Amino acid sequence: FENNENHAIFVTGPGSLLERLEDSVVRDTRDVSSLPIDRAGGRGLALESDARGAIRRTLFQTNVEVSVFAGDRVALTLDATAMVNTRARRDGFFGAGLAVMRGARVEAHQCVIAQSRGLGVLVNSSALELVGCVVRDTLGDKGYHALGHGILAVGGAQIDLRETAFVRAHERAVFCGEAETHCSLWDVAIFDTEPSNFVDLHEPGFGLGLTALGATVDAHRVALVRNNGAAVVSTSALQAPEQQARMDLEDVFVQTVRPQYIRYMRPYGEREAYGLHVASRSVLNVSRALVTDAEFGFFQSGGTLTLRDAVLSGNTTLAGGIAPGISPGAARFERVSNTRNRNDAIQREVTSTEASLPLTFPCPDAGRCEL
Repeated sequence: FENNENHAIFVTGPGSLLERLEDSVVRDTRDVSSLPIDRAGGRGLALESDARGAIRRTLFQTNVEVSVFAGDRVALTLDATAMVNTRARRDGFFGAGLAVMRGARVEAHQCVIAQSRGLGVLVNSSALELVGCVVRDTLGDKGYHALGHGILAVGGAQIDLRETAFVRAHERAVFCGEAETHCSLWDVAIFDTEPSNFVDLHEPGFGLGLTALGATVDAHRVALVRNNGAAVVSTSALQAPEQQARMDLEDVFVQTVRPQYIRYMRPYGEREAYGLHVASRSVLNVSRALVTDAEFGFFQSGGTLTLRDAVLSGNTTLAGGIAPGISPGAARFERVSNTRNRNDAIQREVTSTEASLPLTFPCPDAGRCEL
């Protein structure tokens, strides 16, 4: 399927069935220049309105807006399929490899989603399962001058990520947002999340690994390596503080967080590098974790933090920091080892100025400190 306009393949309506698409190539679908931008298309495959479909060993390449779209209660399975180099629309927006919308349900196994624009995967008010997949090299789009998320789940989406890797996304690799959205991760790797590839002097960039913004996340056996600003963030949205995020993490490895500007963290304009961050009345529970080579092993600027059976080691400023005004009961530690950091303290009442100055109360090399 080559050089089509609007859609290469379009299946819609109750009872409609794409019984099998196998060993195929769908590429170079063009948008229709005479149509309004929101109807111009360019999609490789679109299933809508209760249709069903199954795709195996198929390449979607250099399509426009979305390579594979599932919407309106669609059921779709993807096996050993690649969605590569999805281009943005004429206005610079979108360019997702896979979009799952409005009550659709998609299962993807051993798939590759690469070189998307804006979003690698979008899940809105729908369900998605990724097993054995790779989402890589997601770039920002010119319309937003930002994004580049590996996966964005919103609107009460339910996503299940298993044995899946997110590599070289921009801004956020795995982003779960809004109330009733739930994300489950098992055996997931998140590497090399970079700041936006567009320069915006008013909103400097970051490259967060795993973010819950008012959503719930449970994660088991997750590695987060070489992210920017923070590896893990649990927070509520400023415009909807009642949507409290909750993250429950087990068996977590965090290595190398580079300092970056993070516009929602305190204070604006400071560079930060947090292994774990909880804020804004949200909850972060972490069991069996190693956090190394950040500035702060963790930072708590709000919410509730629980660390159990964790090692904070090799961090360049503090083992951990707790912002002013956090009640003592909001931070709980059980069997936490904090050694071989520049300063092994878990320090309360941390401000940006204090965090950047040489600290004069080192902990002993052995043991545990809380101030």
